[in-house]
Formats: sequence, C-alpha cells, structure tokens
Amino acid sequence: MYDGIIENEYVICPLHGWKFNLNDGSMPNGRRGIGVYEVKVFGDDVYVKVDNRFPDW
Repeated sequence: MYDGIIENEYVICPLHGWKFNLNDGSMPNGRRGIGVYEVKVFGDDVYVKVDNRFPDW
C-alpha cells in the first residue's frame, strides 16, 4: 500500500509521480485524469457517493 502526498490541491502518487487535482481529478499536463466522487465526513465515518459507471478508458 502506498500513501499519496497532498500538495497545492493535488494528490501525488509516490510510485509514479502522477498528480491529480483533488477537486476535479484533472492532471496538470492536460491529460484526462481520474474520476472524482462526492465525499461527506460525519464524525469518524467517511461516506463516498459512488455510481455504477464503468471506466471509459
């Protein structure tokens, strides 16, 4: 398991060095990036709203 680094609204993969914007999943170099999901935190619980989308790679 690897932990990402958060810097200037981006999470950075320590294995690959790829950066993804925490707000919209975009990459700074203009590539598509990754999907994002709505998240809510209630106390110690984290809820993630997911749907049944399939990746369109």
